[in-house]
Amino acid sequence: MNAAAGPVVPETAFAAARPATVDLSAEVYELIRDFIYRETGIHLGDRKQSLVLSRLRRRVDLVTHGDFREYYRLIASGPSPERQFAIDRLTTNETHFFREPAHYRWFGAELQARASTRGKVRIWSAASSTGEEAYSLAMVCMDRLGGAARFEIYASDVSQGVVETARRGVYPLEQAQEIPDYYRRRYCLRGVRSMAAYFRMDPTILSAVRFERGNLLDCADVPGAFDYIFLRNVMIYFDRQTKEKVVANLSERLLPGACLITGHSESLQGISTGLERVQPSIYRRAKNVS
Repeated sequence: MNAAAGPVVPETAFAAARPATVDLSAEVYELIRDFIYRETGIHLGDRKQSLVLSRLRRRVDLVTHGDFREYYRLIASGPSPERQFAIDRLTTNETHFFREPAHYRWFGAELQARASTRGKVRIWSAASSTGEEAYSLAMVCMDRLGGAARFEIYASDVSQGVVETARRGVYPLEQAQEIPDYYRRRYCLRGVRSMAAYFRMDPTILSAVRFERGNLLDCADVPGAFDYIFLRNVMIYFDRQTKEKVVANLSERLLPGACLITGHSESLQGISTGLERVQPSIYRRAKNVS
């Protein structure tokens, strides 16, 4: 953290801010688009100018009095709280519990087949957003492997904000409807009194997942290798060059015979991976790796 850049302005200050009147020129949009690409690999494209404007305009109005160019200079000048704030606001974080259920059925069957073997199963939820995927995986692991001692889940995201949300494990009550009844009854705690509109993951599930900020373009800090890596519904935001780099980084973290799982709408076709396609969106590393 660069103290010289000053503390980030608290969100509560928005209530006193004057109405936003800022505008984002095409030139400055290009600068911000290139900045996000360099930092995260996410390609915003030519039609996302309105999205950047809507997500940052009040912030720019508050911090630099409506000057988008000055705001760009601020976030591009080096590490700072404001730089991380901008990255958090401009990265896509949509996710759901048990999203793409076929993957969880396949994963449960995989775990069931190896339930009698020794050793921990290691899973990485890459681009984990606010934690729904990682906690869904933890519930399946807990059920199929018989306890938290049998598995480890590492979860990472480029946004510090969503990592902090994920660590809390508290969600609006309506999201509980995404969780199958069996898991919801066993692993979700409904809030009371002031928290009645929320639910929380059970402590056994919370403790089973480690959330860290991480960038898929640089996996140097990722701990060890994994039996399963879930990288779902994020590569649609990458161009081909970034996809190849990210897949190469993750493939190096797969144990022999381990699997990389992508989103159903994503494909590794045309990308050199060294992985065998098991079925659509599931790829396995060869067991015999020289």
